Amino acid sequence: MGFFDNKLRFSDGQAVTGSAASTYEIDCAIANANLGDGTPLVVEISIETTFVDGTSMTFELQHSAAGSSYTTLVQTPAIAEASLVKGYKFQIMVPKEHYRYLQMYYTVVGTHGAGKVTAVLQPAM
Repeated sequence: MGFFDNKLRFSDGQAVTGSAASTYEIDCAIANANLGDGTPLVVEISIETTFVDGTSMTFELQHSAAGSSYTTLVQTPAIAEASLVKGYKFQIMVPKEHYRYLQMYYTVVGTHGAGKVTAVLQPAM
């Protein structure tokens, strides 16, 4: 994953045992920020510790105009827990148009006994 700006992180080794929002949200500082103009952006997701005892998980990038009521902007298909092992990484493309506030939401099927995730906003490589 390398180095990243702390203000661009959604989760930093966040334990996810049930469905939950990311620890942090990103405030783009302007309404309808549309950070996708220019260099495309992605959310890079890294599994920090292996998930166990659950079935699957979806990863959702959500947005909000006011930072209070979030809706899903884009989400992954369900990823089987067998794939959610330490070191597994993938990216979600950030759509060009979105509201001011961004967060991740992790939807768990089953109850995970363990597992940690890091999610960071960064330029697409």
